[in-house]
Amino acid sequence: MDKYEFLKKWQAYSGLRLIGVEREQFLKECELLLYLDDDVLEIALKVASQKNNFDLQYIETVGLHLRHYLRRVQYEVINGEGKAPNRKPRKRACLTLISNNVSG
Repeated sequence: MDKYEFLKKWQAYSGLRLIGVEREQFLKECELLLYLDDDVLEIALKVASQKNNFDLQYIETVGLHLRHYLRRVQYEVINGEGKAPNRKPRKRACLTLISNNVSG
C-alpha cells in the first residue's frame, strides 16, 4: 500500500477530506506507517473507525499490537494444529475459583 492509497482509505473511513498543506503534511506523516502490512493497516483503520479516533499514532499503535498478536499466534495452516510445534503446555500451580453466589 502506498501513501496515496492509505490516504484514500483513511478519508473513506473517517469521512474527512484533506486539502492543501494539511494533505501534504498527512502524506509525509503516513509514510512512517507503511512498514506495516496492508492487512494490518486495513484492520487498524477499521478499529479506528469503530473508536472514531483517526489519529495516526493511534492507528500505528493498533497496528503494532495486532502485528505482535498475529506473530505470537503462528497458526499451522497445513497441519491444522493451531499452535507452534516448539511450545510446551504450561501447568497452573493454583486455580482461582470465582463463584456467582449472592447472599442476601
